[in-house]
Amino acid sequence: MKTADEIKKELDRLESIVAHAEGECIQDCSVLEPRILTLRWVLNLEDKDGNEINIEEVDGY
Repeated sequence: MKTADEIKKELDRLESIVAHAEGECIQDCSVLEPRILTLRWVLNLEDKDGNEINIEEVDGY
């Protein structure tokens, strides 16, 4: 099982990949744009107070 630090590193890496994709890949391959934007949306999930949303606590999950 992965530790919290390992998971944080993977999420940071995903954040970096999405940032790169938003800059270059969307322009080069627009077919990926919906997936890239969806990943950004998920990475930025916050409640109205700006706190991260725990997806396991969302109704209907």
